[in-house]
Amino acid sequence: MQYSIVALLKNNETPDEPEPEEEPIFIPEEQVPLAPAIGGLQGSWALWNLILSIAGAIVAIMLGVRVLLKKKRERDDSTEAEEEDEKTKRSRLPLMIAVPVTAVAAIIIFLLTQNVRLPMGMVDNWTIAHAALFVGGLASYIFAYGKNKKDEEDGSDNNDDNLVSKAV
Repeated sequence: MQYSIVALLKNNETPDEPEPEEEPIFIPEEQVPLAPAIGGLQGSWALWNLILSIAGAIVAIMLGVRVLLKKKRERDDSTEAEEEDEKTKRSRLPLMIAVPVTAVAAIIIFLLTQNVRLPMGMVDNWTIAHAALFVGGLASYIFAYGKNKKDEEDGSDNNDDNLVSKAV
């Protein structure tokens, strides 16, 4: 027999009728959600894609700043400035164009493929494309403003073109 403790405390006596037993409530077990596999995240966006897109944009901005500073310096020192030969300028032009093109392409791919309202993941299928665009833009930047053989022979370290060589 089962007695209610509340009834005993209120009346200070034992109840005449036992309370009916309640049937136990069974809660069904739900499936435990599993972590999705890397690269197969359909319901998330990748943090590395955002990081690589921003880094590519920063490299393109650095290139723009270098070009503007170089033009300003050439304008100021037009009488003393040593003109680059046309062959060097022409060889750098495609590399200088490739940097902002890769940065813009990475940003467009990010905007088209990533939904930032979804949960965040580290990588997805598009991370390889973002990494390739970033490496291509960075390599173009380094080759466009790498140290020339002529600069090595002169030993001029005050040139703005040597920043990449000094940083590495």
